[in-house]
Amino acid sequence: MKDAIGNWHVSSSISIGQFSSQREGAPIEESQTELPGFELNAYPNPYATSFTIAFDVPEENSHVRLDIVNSQGTVLKTVVENPHAKGKWRYEVKELPDNVTEVLYCRLKVNESYTIRKLVHLNR
Repeated sequence: MKDAIGNWHVSSSISIGQFSSQREGAPIEESQTELPGFELNAYPNPYATSFTIAFDVPEENSHVRLDIVNSQGTVLKTVVENPHAKGKWRYEVKELPDNVTEVLYCRLKVNESYTIRKLVHLNR
């Protein structure tokens, strides 16, 4: 209940009840595995000036988009955006803006699936 100044107070005499959406002991799925054949690696990590991104494309003629994103979600560079054949692919990223933050993210989209890797930039 609210008091005169708008603060909420709960006492033992007030029954709040339980909603059907409040489940006790709901299972939590902690799945860090990627889709089979959907793999993303970035090395060296941490990096100084450039890094290489390697990934697998599981299906023929898959649409691939590979972005370098900062912690605010702004795309700094789109490395590739076009159809790819099934197999292993590798791209070297050399030219990034001068104002790169310490942590970047490599975001890979293959068809409708996403995966992300964290990249650490060494400032000298």
